[in-house]
Amino acid sequence: MSGSKGGNPMATAPRRRRVHHTLRRASLYGRRWGKLSGQFVREYPLCVFCLCHGKLNEGATRNASSTRDLVVDHIEPHRGNERLFWEWKNLQTLCRFPCHDQVKQQHEVAGKSVEQWFALLRRGIMSKPLVEQQVMSCAELVPAWVLVRLTRPLASILTRSSQTPD
Repeated sequence: MSGSKGGNPMATAPRRRRVHHTLRRASLYGRRWGKLSGQFVREYPLCVFCLCHGKLNEGATRNASSTRDLVVDHIEPHRGNERLFWEWKNLQTLCRFPCHDQVKQQHEVAGKSVEQWFALLRRGIMSKPLVEQQVMSCAELVPAWVLVRLTRPLASILTRSSQTPD
């Protein structure tokens, strides 16, 4: 009996932490979040990932479900931190699937950083002709703090690559 998990209080500790995290998460995603996220999507109705890959809300247009197809994503995962959770400048719009529920979640599970997320988005912009112009033409529909992180490094990369040694 001494080898069984039933008598070991540490065997259930991870489960208790998961339950606490789930309850905490549920309390954050209530009516207030619904109101804020609805306002955010109305103000910024373009999926950042799709836009950076030359598409316009592709996941939202393919999905015919009754659930909302665009979601508000926390750029830096909040992990229960209320300050990060409610920080307006920590938000971006993504299509529910595949951009949020697949691509972004895999990115986070792999332990990748926010800077690596923006590097992925920038690679999308640079991979296809005219995507940078598309992003800039939709600038008012993308949060300014996201646009700055997407375009500032691009401008410096493009400037350096266009300069020729004397």
